[in-house]
Amino acid sequence: MVFTGKPSKACSRCRTRKLKCDLQRPSCRKCVLAGVACHGYRNELDLLFRDQTSSTVAKHKEPEPASHRNLEYGEVVSGYFSSSPTRPLDPKPVDVALAFFCIDYLRESNLEWMPALYTTTPKSSLLTQVMHATALAAFSFEMDEPLMYRQARKIYQESLIRLQSFVDSSKSIEDDVVASALLMSRFESLAKDSIEESITSSWASHVMGTFAIVNARSEAQNFGNPTAIALTEQVVLNYSNYCLSRGLRRPVALSRMCNRLRELFAGQPDLAVRDLRLQFHSFGDTIGKHRKHNLDHDKDRFSFETIQTATLFDLDMQNFMSELAIVTGVNSSSALNPSSQPSSVADYVAETPLYHVYKDHHEARIWNSCRMARLMAQDIIHDETIGLLKAMNRSPGSKNHATRRQLECLQQSSVSTKLQLSEDIFASAFQLLGGGKNNTSHAAASSLAWPLFIAGRTSRHFNGEFVKAQLSYIAKKFKVRSAQLAADNLDKKPYSDDWLVACALF
Repeated sequence: MVFTGKPSKACSRCRTRKLKCDLQRPSCRKCVLAGVACHGYRNELDLLFRDQTSSTVAKHKEPEPASHRNLEYGEVVSGYFSSSPTRPLDPKPVDVALAFFCIDYLRESNLEWMPALYTTTPKSSLLTQVMHATALAAFSFEMDEPLMYRQARKIYQESLIRLQSFVDSSKSIEDDVVASALLMSRFESLAKDSIEESITSSWASHVMGTFAIVNARSEAQNFGNPTAIALTEQVVLNYSNYCLSRGLRRPVALSRMCNRLRELFAGQPDLAVRDLRLQFHSFGDTIGKHRKHNLDHDKDRFSFETIQTATLFDLDMQNFMSELAIVTGVNSSSALNPSSQPSSVADYVAETPLYHVYKDHHEARIWNSCRMARLMAQDIIHDETIGLLKAMNRSPGSKNHATRRQLECLQQSSVSTKLQLSEDIFASAFQLLGGGKNNTSHAAASSLAWPLFIAGRTSRHFNGEFVKAQLSYIAKKFKVRSAQLAADNLDKKPYSDDWLVACALF
């Protein structure tokens, strides 16, 4: 595998005729003007890897018998950690899987910094082993290769044993070990043999483990360099989401880490979104209570106090979103672009004439997080008002018409607000799915699964079928397994989205 010059990204016809291609999809402008069919573009992986092995081998040795050339995939990978001189020279599947994983899963995710750390660690490190296992699992899902997945599972199990051996040693607090534990939670969400409950329990065990490790590290180890800061930030976000999913209060140590990170990000415009993301998680205790209320609430008990609490939280989130609009330059009106949609995503956005424009996918995600939080609060307000109105109807002596009218207005307002928040989530889909350029990552596409699920649950009478169709589209088009699980669970009662919390983090 050698470097043969900068590869052209042009379409097939422009590359052959040596023309400058504008890279438009699905057809470049030159092909359109020429009135000919544009045969499309090469895969990104083809541009990264050019296999020159066969020609190199042919120059220096006689061809081997066919029985020795056709090795099983498992033999190639099992020999990867070996120094045997008889190892085949064919491109290692793990190299191709790593390239695919970095491009399609880590790009535009919260772990964008992971490849840089991976390149600085020894080949014998735990992080290298976990990266190989996770990359092979992701690539096996893409290529539908059961043999590759079995090998990934084997490597992953070996890495778990190695991680357990580090528990009581000083090595457990090193950056690559913490990063390995973070990445293991990603493997669990990719595992084909996992169901929703096992995804949640396995993910939760890794989240609690990484938090315990980071909590045992010193100030310098957690905040001494950009990689350590990124590691600590991700652990804080993971554990905050764990507390949110369980309806638990955040521990003091977690709040302390969060505040320290915000001190480091303060006054740096390029880190403002990261600072706001941590600030949003400070609402986690209240969001967790609201989420737990939606899941466990006794439908025969309703109160004005619950409505008041949810309304106050909704006002807090509106104030936070106003601050977010100032930092990002995005708001519900200026973010709408009424242009016609490119044909490559027309099937997805046909029912959404307007779409949002953000600086990057991270901005889109924090906006959707705020919308989900408000949807949960508005759902409580809506259900509580309906319950109180029914109780008043069952009481013949209830003649408080002013209170009844107030509840009816509140109910109508919550329906309107939920529909608007849902439409804003739909409008964010265009950019997260590539903005018509067909270059979106798995991380960006999968980040829509949880927001769409919440939008579908809280406004299912109006948008349920539309959301289910969009989740199925994302699952099929971008091979996002969590999106299909979300579509399948949209109508289930009672419902739980613990597993979506785990899958949405990347």
